[in-house]
Amino acid sequence: MDEGVPRGASRWASVAVFAGAAVVVAGAVYAVASSPSGPPVVAAPTDAAAFATAPPAPDLDRLVVAEGDAVRATGRVEALPGRPPRFCAPAPVSGGGAARECVFGVGITGLEPVPDGALVALTGVWRSGALAVTARDTPAVRPEVEAVPLPCAPPASGWRSPGTADRAALQRYVTEEHPERFRMPSVAYPASAEVVVVEVVKGDVTAAGNALRSRYAGNLCVVDAAGRMSLADQKSLRERVDRVVLPLMADPANGVYAVGGADVVRVELVAVTPALRERLAQVDDAVELRPWLVPVQSTPR
Repeated sequence: MDEGVPRGASRWASVAVFAGAAVVVAGAVYAVASSPSGPPVVAAPTDAAAFATAPPAPDLDRLVVAEGDAVRATGRVEALPGRPPRFCAPAPVSGGGAARECVFGVGITGLEPVPDGALVALTGVWRSGALAVTARDTPAVRPEVEAVPLPCAPPASGWRSPGTADRAALQRYVTEEHPERFRMPSVAYPASAEVVVVEVVKGDVTAAGNALRSRYAGNLCVVDAAGRMSLADQKSLRERVDRVVLPLMADPANGVYAVGGADVVRVELVAVTPALRERLAQVDDAVELRPWLVPVQSTPR
């Protein structure tokens, strides 16, 4: 361990770079694939606590939208000639068809004419699956997501730039040969360097680091993440959630348009109706519901 070496000032975002991080979008599956590269260097982990803290479990019941509730959302308005206007959720578009087809959205009443495609923040009353608009506002600016500090001190000579190499052997070792011991590798970009971050959840960290370094010659940060979910744990969790959620996604009327995530599976949907809430209750411990339309008393996402 490089004890006493000051932590680099750079920050990193958890970007999955190896196949296996799948997101289901209204019937289509997307995976972030791996990519190779060039040169070496290794660093020992310091403190992983900054990124190992899990967020508290949300109160899912507060997201339920019942008949007559006041709700709000930000989205684009579909105002096409000869058709009633619709308020469109930010659902990804997969495959062919109209690029802006408003499959996941709701009908609206009470909104003065706005240009087709206008981005608006609307508040209204939920009635029979539609929104009776009571107020229109300027969409709020989303706050930037705070980056998490890179959990390794740089080696005495600093991170090598670019410090990249072929990741294929490391990928196989982590994701195919030992998914019960590791989490999905991520990439950090301190200054002009690239650092592959690997979290070890089971077994000796030093031994794991040696095995990883024998398979990857680039900048490497190996982190003790004991107690966190492994890739195998995440796969099991996702399979359990998929058994409940994928049948819901098969019918667009349910409004479920994307599923993804790792330790907790994010389910993105138009609104959490009482009927959907009941069907999703069996996976409460495994999901984070991200509805587009939320009750006014809820904190918007």
